[in-house]
Amino acid sequence: MDRILSSPVIFNKNLIKKTVLDQNSSQPSTNFTGLSSSMESKAFNKQETIVKLRESYPNSLGVTGNLPADWIKEIPKDKREEEIKKLYKAFDEITEIFRSGRPRERDQWSDQQVLKIRPSEESLQKASNILINTFKNAGIKIEEDIKIEKLGAGKLGYAFKFNVNDDKYVFKVYHDIDSNLGLVKYGHGNPLENNKALFIKRNTHGKNQYAPYYFGNVKSGYMIEKYIDKDNVLLGNVKSGPDAEKYIDKNDIPPRISPLDDIGLDAGNDLHDANVSIGGIIFDYGGIKVLNRNLADNKDRKFHLNREKKLDEKRAIENFIEKVKNPNIDKGTKIIMMPQIRNLPEQYKFKAFKELSKDPDKDVRSSLVWYIQNLPTEYKFRAFKMMTNDPDKSVRDALPKQICHLPEEKQLEAHRIIDESNKKHSIFRIF
Repeated sequence: MDRILSSPVIFNKNLIKKTVLDQNSSQPSTNFTGLSSSMESKAFNKQETIVKLRESYPNSLGVTGNLPADWIKEIPKDKREEEIKKLYKAFDEITEIFRSGRPRERDQWSDQQVLKIRPSEESLQKASNILINTFKNAGIKIEEDIKIEKLGAGKLGYAFKFNVNDDKYVFKVYHDIDSNLGLVKYGHGNPLENNKALFIKRNTHGKNQYAPYYFGNVKSGYMIEKYIDKDNVLLGNVKSGPDAEKYIDKNDIPPRISPLDDIGLDAGNDLHDANVSIGGIIFDYGGIKVLNRNLADNKDRKFHLNREKKLDEKRAIENFIEKVKNPNIDKGTKIIMMPQIRNLPEQYKFKAFKELSKDPDKDVRSSLVWYIQNLPTEYKFRAFKMMTNDPDKSVRDALPKQICHLPEEKQLEAHRIIDESNKKHSIFRIF
């Protein structure tokens, strides 16, 4: 789902610390455990899998994630669970208001008849009143009345904005929650986007380049995230603590700092797509795919992402090389170690890559292909050519996506080598 913003980018340092804490908060939270736990621990590519998962946790009511901590802490503890349920129910009710009475229209993307949200002023006022009353009844202080405003329609939904005191939120309501929409296969749609948002939030510890996600519902079809505009664009991967006061000018944002490849995901080119990002902050969780299932499913990835120290000491480098060579280290650990290749000194990167390419497990070798792009330029083509000789088809099939990372003068030759390699191995299969 997309939202178009064309405002100039300004980094507001007064808001950056708060947003980092929003993503990696230790404040009290209450969620409907079960569905959220499953959704944050595994990234899915198929919407029907999430629908089945949702049905296996009926008590979760389709809810994923948590209400913002600032809301929860104002609700009296003795009535917290009850009022939180009412807040979730209020958002469910609002989605029904926005969808009610709307005719189905032909969708140009899926070529199906789908419901399209066309909010009226009357429906906006009714929805705003529901939030005002629910917040007040829960004991949450609001300095001025909540007003739900239109932001605009995307391919799969409609985006609204509302304020709770000084905090701004985006309320994305999906046009249609039918699991057969054509764009679902490309990683779009309510269940898949809620899943990826929660998975990214939990497994990058808030250090990513996405607008902070709070909660959503994979049954009623909505999600809530932080509103990003010209007044509060910020760098989402700044840590809490001493570094939280470190602000980075928009011109200094590197091309890719979102660590999605470290958790087995790929967002394509969304980081620089003006339709889904502003100032390097992506506010659309659609289109994210599982690139490396071995890494995405690895339970130790959180441990790995905590190890951020650059490998520049001789002992640390030697230990890393010895580990990747050790046949007794399981494949999951080796896959988790791979992103550290980029942290090695230049002269050691290809050495580590070469050792991992000898691993007997094809999953290790196929995962390794992704890290060709992290090698020094003079070694990229050499590593690419070496992997075309791998006997396993899954390893060779992963290579074409790395061609764009090779030196331009080598890309045509890389295509030729892959063709020759595939022909050679197809002959071997015949005999």
